[in-house]
Parts: sequence; C-alpha cells; structure tokens
Amino acid sequence: MIISRAHRNGYDHSIRVAGAKLVDVGMNEQVAAAGVRRTEVCEYEATITDSTIGTHDHGLPVLVNAAAQLPPIFNLQRFIEMGADS
Repeated sequence: MIISRAHRNGYDHSIRVAGAKLVDVGMNEQVAAAGVRRTEVCEYEATITDSTIGTHDHGLPVLVNAAAQLPPIFNLQRFIEMGADS
C-alpha cells in the first residue's frame, strides 16, 4: 500500500497486521517544519507496481482510515460515497 510519509502515524501497524506492506512516498516536510510541500501525484505513480493497492486511477482499491472523523456517525458512509472502497 502506498502511503505519503506525511500521513504515517502510530496506527500503521494495524494495516501491516492485516498483511499489507506500506511503501513510503514523498517527504515529511510538514512535521519537519521545513516547508509546505505535499506529496505529488507523480511520486505516487512512480511507486505503483503489480502488488500495489490504493489508487482508483489505476484500477486499485482505496482505503481511508477515518477513525478520527467520528463523530458524527454519518462520516462512516461519507468517504464511501466519495469513492473510497473501505
């Protein structure tokens, strides 16, 4: 699973326990206070292999960890309505 370095957190282990391998992409400049650069689309695309999940543009499922978005309970459905797979 491709994940932006800026989005890594203490709950990454829950995805690894489920069998996924996390592949970092981009730079974590937000945390380092070195600037405001975000991960670019080309950085994600350069990382895609036959084993990758996580981008609809390439026919791969998208996982959204929205646990911090509760409440309200409606948010459980909102990201799926926006196109996320789980």
